[in-house]
Amino acid sequence: MEYYRSNLAYCRDADIKDIASLKDNLRSTTVDELWAVHHFTPEQSLFYSFSHSVFCFSIIADNEVLAMGGILRPKDLLAKEAAIWFLTSQKLDKVERSFLRQCRNFIKIMLEMYPMLYNYVDIRNKPAILWLKWIGAEFGEIVPFGVDNRMFQYFTFRKEEENAR
Repeated sequence: MEYYRSNLAYCRDADIKDIASLKDNLRSTTVDELWAVHHFTPEQSLFYSFSHSVFCFSIIADNEVLAMGGILRPKDLLAKEAAIWFLTSQKLDKVERSFLRQCRNFIKIMLEMYPMLYNYVDIRNKPAILWLKWIGAEFGEIVPFGVDNRMFQYFTFRKEEENAR
């Protein structure tokens, strides 16, 4: 399924083949973050996330995968919250405006699946933190996290309550 299309890029359901296209092109800050959490290589991280997701998408430009993301399958089938993930290449910058126009709406689509989305971000990953702030993430505590006990910040997205409008 295709979720959006602009003149520069489009977003569709991810395919396992997308991992091969993205694995060697992840941002260095993302690679460092993945290693700090699990000691996973980019390929291991992408494969794990892809294979454990209830929803997984890829952003494509010029027949190249620029990013993959999704929602990890919660342990409880009745869960109302789930972990969100998004791994990007530096080349996402070339379609940044087009992509940024879609981000907030895309988060809203995912919040229809789970009213609360969460994860942790490495405080060294400045591009990710700036993006998360721009799309409206709420930030929590900075805590030691992952295999390396590096400092990570908890963040969430929450579905707006109908009554709050």
